Amino acid sequence: MDAKDVISCRHAKFTNGGGDSATHYFICEMNGKVTDPAKCSTCRALGRDKTLTDADQEKIIQNACRRAGLYGHVKWLQTHRDAHTWAEKIAYMYRKPGYRIMPTKGSVMYCETLDMCFFFMYGKTPAMAYAGYMAAGGSDNAEKLATAFKKGEELLRFMKEELEAKA
Repeated sequence: MDAKDVISCRHAKFTNGGGDSATHYFICEMNGKVTDPAKCSTCRALGRDKTLTDADQEKIIQNACRRAGLYGHVKWLQTHRDAHTWAEKIAYMYRKPGYRIMPTKGSVMYCETLDMCFFFMYGKTPAMAYAGYMAAGGSDNAEKLATAFKKGEELLRFMKEELEAKA
C-alpha cells in the first residue's frame, strides 16, 4: 500500500483521485482500520460523516465552557488576519473545507504565556490548539501549565459530550 493510496477518514476529504477506486484504501482515523467511507460505522456513529453548522459549533463551545467554569465568549475568525494569537492561527488552518469563517474560543488558561484556542477541526472534531513559552524565573511554572492542560482536556471532553448529546 503506497502512501498516495491511503486516504484519511475525514469524510469531506474523500476522493478517488480520478483513478481506479480499487487502488485506494480508506483509513478511519478513529480506529485506524481500513474501511469503506460509506460504511465507516464508527465515524457515522460519532457524526464524523457530517460537519456541524457554525451555529451548532458556537452553541456546543459555549455550553462546554459553562460546564467547565470558563467564560463562554466565542470569537469568529473570518479571515487569517482575524487570528491574532499563534493558537488561533493554528486553529484557522483546520477550518471546514471551503469555508473561511469559524467559531473559536480562546483562553490564556491561568497562565500569562500560554494561549489555547478551542474549535472544531474541519467542522467535526473537538480540538485545541496551543502556543506559549516558559521562561526561567517567569510567573508561569510547570504546575500552572499542568493545570492549564488539565482544564483544556476537560473542556475538550465536555465539547465531545455536547456533540454526542446533539447527535
